[in-house]
Amino acid sequence: MLMNALNKYDNRSPRERFWSNQRTWPDDTPDHEFVGRLILRAGAIMAGTEWNDLDPAVSIPMPLSEDLNIYTPPPQIQQAAFALTMGDRPFRERPPMGLLGGSPDIPSKADWSIARKIVANQISVAQAKYNRFLRACFAVEAALKSGTLKTATRPYAGGQLTAQPQHFWYTEFSWTRFETCRVNPDNLFDVTPAEFGGLWIFVEKDKEASEVPVEITQSPQRSDVQIAEIVRGKPSPRGRKSKSAWDDLFSEFLRIVHVEGVPDSPNISQMARRLADWGSEEGLPDMPEPKTIEAKLRTWLKRLQTVE
Repeated sequence: MLMNALNKYDNRSPRERFWSNQRTWPDDTPDHEFVGRLILRAGAIMAGTEWNDLDPAVSIPMPLSEDLNIYTPPPQIQQAAFALTMGDRPFRERPPMGLLGGSPDIPSKADWSIARKIVANQISVAQAKYNRFLRACFAVEAALKSGTLKTATRPYAGGQLTAQPQHFWYTEFSWTRFETCRVNPDNLFDVTPAEFGGLWIFVEKDKEASEVPVEITQSPQRSDVQIAEIVRGKPSPRGRKSKSAWDDLFSEFLRIVHVEGVPDSPNISQMARRLADWGSEEGLPDMPEPKTIEAKLRTWLKRLQTVE
């Protein structure tokens, strides 16, 4: 219901798509303001000159793995090459080479160390933007939960606004609605951002004030550590419970064995590092250390040899 085939190949998150295309937002009415615009105004007041209206659309890069080796996933190599092209002049100015005359875009081990620093800085900058957005979201959420602001919703395609009761916001993760500023009418308290359909969220305008309510701009602001704890506690989309990382690691191990064959004993440590890097890139919960993975690998290999 909330899918759109036109965005099938758009790998951005719903939040990134929504906040980067503000021209598609619904119009305000004489009595109500679209909540996305309120968040932008609140963020500008709370963050001051650091704020940019595109902060909510920021994409946070994945960190590069510690080492570059033959098991490094191609997407990470591409990410490192792009970071070096944008942020490292010696890499960018290397002379053309090869039959097609292209620049050498495969980083060396020395390049990898530079790329990791560039990406780490990109993550830091992006995280600061995202946290500014979340602080504005938390402040607006608090005002809605307290009743300082009144809520109304409108169908995506248009139509009448429907006033919502205060308990519309009585859920621990109502701030996730601001990722796309709408809700799924079939599951109002779903943490999966509603997209391409659903109900737009509006707030009732204050007839006597044109500025952001003081309760929002003067609300206590959470630290970066507190924000990280809140985001980390968010349930999995669609109510799925996070399963052990071992299930996914074992599936990836079987896939590798099926494609490349059973690794030799001297290569087990490399396989463990490869699985650790893959698990980190996939964002698996409670990822074990490579040494722990290596011990588990030996058990899995014994089972395979028994089957054979």
